Amino acid sequence: MKALLIISILFVSLKAQSQVTLSRQVIGATGTSHSTSFGTLSHTVGEAVVSSETSTSYTLNQGFQQPVYSIGASPINFNVVNAFSPNGDGVNDIWFIQGISAYGSNVVTIYNRWGDEIQSFQDYNNTDVSWDGNNKNGSPVTSGTYFYVIEFPDENQQISGWLQITK
Repeated sequence: MKALLIISILFVSLKAQSQVTLSRQVIGATGTSHSTSFGTLSHTVGEAVVSSETSTSYTLNQGFQQPVYSIGASPINFNVVNAFSPNGDGVNDIWFIQGISAYGSNVVTIYNRWGDEIQSFQDYNNTDVSWDGNNKNGSPVTSGTYFYVIEFPDENQQISGWLQITK
């Protein structure tokens, strides 16, 4: 009777635990899947996917080191012309940023060599929103080197560099 009571208590205590144990096995290239109380585990050799219907976080350790993959926004990649001559001759009178309109909303800010903001533009597009070499007050800036920051809020990225104005 005592042995039956101990086995019953042991059975009840094991039944009350909610721990899930998945054993490692060698499988084919087509993979397998296991459904558990927390979701579904699908895997092929060297790859694993855990899906859950709850918001609980799970850690899956395959027993060997996997490469780290980072998923994020694609880097901004276009050609920023770094010189122009706003002298009114109709050639290179605005600062042209090739491909900027492909990235949606942007904020372009121009600084002088002392770090003072000279001009700022929302949604620069090389046509109706472009820099003609004038400062915020509408006065022409002098020939020299200026610096820019182009922010892409939708992409959560920015680029910066320099440009030369020659008159």
